[in-house]
Amino acid sequence: MIDMTTELMCRHIVATEKCLGREIVSIQPMKEGMTNDSFLLQTDCGQFVVRLNGNGSEVLIDRYQEAEVYRAISQSEISDHVVCISPEAGYKVTRYIPKAHVCDKNNWYEVGQALRFLHRMHDMKFAVSYQFDIWRQINFYESLWKEKSCYGDYEQVKARVLSLREKLLSLPVRMGLAHIDSVADNFLFTDNRIYLIDWEYAAMCDQHIDLAMFCVYAGYESKEIEKVLQSYFTDGVADDIRLKIYIYIAAAGLLWSNWCEFKRMCGIHFGTYAEQQYEYASRYSDLILCDLWC
Repeated sequence: MIDMTTELMCRHIVATEKCLGREIVSIQPMKEGMTNDSFLLQTDCGQFVVRLNGNGSEVLIDRYQEAEVYRAISQSEISDHVVCISPEAGYKVTRYIPKAHVCDKNNWYEVGQALRFLHRMHDMKFAVSYQFDIWRQINFYESLWKEKSCYGDYEQVKARVLSLREKLLSLPVRMGLAHIDSVADNFLFTDNRIYLIDWEYAAMCDQHIDLAMFCVYAGYESKEIEKVLQSYFTDGVADDIRLKIYIYIAAAGLLWSNWCEFKRMCGIHFGTYAEQQYEYASRYSDLILCDLWC
């Protein structure tokens, strides 16, 4: 079942976007995402996925930047087909992809395919006019809080993670369009191709950050992280690049932990996932600093 607000919004979208057809046949909930909510819309012109803002996402996502990134990749067929997008209203409508499934993070054949696909995307030299700064974003998410962190050692962990920034500046950078939300759930597999979807966080950045994002969402341990690096860097990974990605893992853990804390203050709880992100920040910042200075 869908609520009246969602139904009215979908009807407004169909009335506004003439390319979607004239009559709604059905509206079905698909998933409640971590940032947005998605619905399967059937009209007299076919099936579409309608993405609507989730609770709090209006302050988390710049929808004008999202529209720009979709324009940048629109001719590549690397993503699902965007039928219409409204930065003002915060919705996006894509064509429904039948018989698709998300990448299984525990299926290393699929993970390898997804990571090689990600590597090809990185090689495509897409560009947008804005950048993603993980350090600034960590502080931005914290600035949205209405209360203190639920973690008693937050300030110590944050200080450790932020201390890694100086070391990161000395390491090689591969600048380009990064997806930022390059998690297993955003790689859609069909019988004959892969789609990388949900580009709302994408920006110019060190593209190797995408590997860290894949790992922390999947909840991988060190052995699995190493398998990710082997799948992406088929010719082997240099020590300085490996160190850089582990720094990004610590930083990504703090980033998404802060994001989860903001969501918690909006009444949305991510439980184990939120705790896991904080653990990445705490454990890997400690391990990296010990390796660097001990």
